[in-house]
Amino acid sequence: MPIPDCAKQLNRQRQQLEDSNRSLRQQINERLHSEQALAESEALLRAALQASSDAIVLTDQHGKILRANPATARLAGQPAQSLEQLPLGVLLPDFYRLPGEQPFAQMADQHEGTPFETELTRSDQHPLPVELTLNHVVMPNDCFYVAVCRDISLRKQQEAALINLKNSLTEQVEMQSEAAVGAAGSQPAGHGVHCRSHHQAGEPGVSGAVRAARGRRDRRRHPAVL
Repeated sequence: MPIPDCAKQLNRQRQQLEDSNRSLRQQINERLHSEQALAESEALLRAALQASSDAIVLTDQHGKILRANPATARLAGQPAQSLEQLPLGVLLPDFYRLPGEQPFAQMADQHEGTPFETELTRSDQHPLPVELTLNHVVMPNDCFYVAVCRDISLRKQQEAALINLKNSLTEQVEMQSEAAVGAAGSQPAGHGVHCRSHHQAGEPGVSGAVRAARGRRDRRRHPAVL
């Protein structure tokens, strides 16, 4: 092979090698940026989960718990790590499924985005009233569900207290009404006429003739008092 042709071939190979190295460096940089962005996202997610006062549970498409924050552990009465890989139905019986029943994703999609009241089962099997919001998160390479539980036991106690107070006031009003009706029915006949006549007799500025006329009128209306 002539020397000029060898030089051209070497130049082409060197150029191809440089292009390959440049492409490789670009891929490495992109991967480093992706890993850095992923690490930052993970850090933000952990910080959000740690700081939230609401119980937050992440599950996969089948309802298996992937992660639970400290607030979930406090509500459930057990460590968050012990909840991982368990079915969500262990915490929330509304999502408990037997083999062959409706898939979790189908059940979850029926409640997605709309808060509703349900119960969370604690480790001591005591049911705790909660408000649950369920959302489906779709990412380029993954998808999962986010369940946010808010303890509403105090609100339920306040609602029950208001209902009891309302019922108590209603009973008192009914008892007072019945007592008033009973008292009115037990008055002797003509009692109101006598009281009125006595009151009229003492009215200042009314002549004796007027009082006498009123008396005759009352006697005509109520002959029983004669």
